[in-house]
Amino acid sequence: MKAIIFDLDGTLMDHIGAEKKALISIFDSFEDLHQFYSNTSFLETWHTVSEKHMDSYLDGQISFREQRVKRIQDIWAKASVQLTQDKAYSYSDIYLKDNEEN
Repeated sequence: MKAIIFDLDGTLMDHIGAEKKALISIFDSFEDLHQFYSNTSFLETWHTVSEKHMDSYLDGQISFREQRVKRIQDIWAKASVQLTQDKAYSYSDIYLKDNEEN
């Protein structure tokens, strides 16, 4: 027997809470962001940038990996920091690991 479970209302897993904890952890880990973002503005920017690049991914314009890289690059670029694709991908891995652990 195979089954697929969809948790649309967050009763099985608190995705929003896990994401917020992971984002706060990322923000706290990268002090170079603190002079450009508050905790709140970082979270708001993350969601805005994420939506933009997820839409591009869903429209088939970019790959899932590119979506992850572009999200990180945009967030750091708003703080006047240019990241290579490899560095952005490694930062994205840190976020995903934190998100999964929460």
